[in-house]
Amino acid sequence: MLLCLLVAAQCAWAQPDCRRFGVINQRTPLLTAQYWNPILHYVSEKSGVPLCLAMGKTDRDTVAMIKRGDVKFALTARLFDADGRPLDYRVLARPEGPGVRAQIVVLEDSPIRSLQQLAGREVAFPSADAPIAYKAPMAALRHAGIKVVASFSGNVEGAVGQLKSGRVAAAGVNSKIIEEFARRENMRYRVLWSSPSYPDFALAAHTSVPATAAEAVRRAFLDMPNDPRGLKIMRESADMVGSREVMRFVPATIKDYETYRPLYRDQPPENSPE
Repeated sequence: MLLCLLVAAQCAWAQPDCRRFGVINQRTPLLTAQYWNPILHYVSEKSGVPLCLAMGKTDRDTVAMIKRGDVKFALTARLFDADGRPLDYRVLARPEGPGVRAQIVVLEDSPIRSLQQLAGREVAFPSADAPIAYKAPMAALRHAGIKVVASFSGNVEGAVGQLKSGRVAAAGVNSKIIEEFARRENMRYRVLWSSPSYPDFALAAHTSVPATAAEAVRRAFLDMPNDPRGLKIMRESADMVGSREVMRFVPATIKDYETYRPLYRDQPPENSPE
């Protein structure tokens, strides 16, 4: 029962008609389930396509599920393989707004004031597969000639938690997730480095999903904030994670995510095994 509550994957997968909806590990499994399950229930009703949340234990596990095609829908930025070629997913929509930034952060009272001071220090990341919270920050460190000791926490909030507890000197993060975490946990932090903006994670459908089903799910997400009940669900989910903005989707294609492609061509070496 606890596994159902935390991830909703194993129990939901037992449903023969359920289409697995993969969500990359950014928040804790419990918070992810609390955020997404009401939304997926609503979208399932409106689209007629039954969806169930699916997550691996860590970010890397979920990425592997997506790459294998184990999920039929996904909220992910992992749309390209290591050679920069698109995976077998088509982008349906993206969250409205300015996007997200890759960041390297420290606690507000940390004596560290520059990236150079991180040399030889331990820095927390969610996973070596995370484009925003690992690949972009590590590329920036490598280009600056700075070597750090990478530790992996499984999700972005796990990396922030390691930073908050003082176990690491800094963390590689997604700007949106750390803002929400800091608001919920009353944590103050400083940004040492920030990337240009990237589109927030895409709503994508596997190419094996019939076009009519993919379009029904896309339309349900696009229309959700226009329905009072849908808007209420989204507001409650936003409040739960500490977001000031209700998630609203707008149409998108793979072309909107071209800025991610270089992150897979320019892969920094891993400093530590996961």
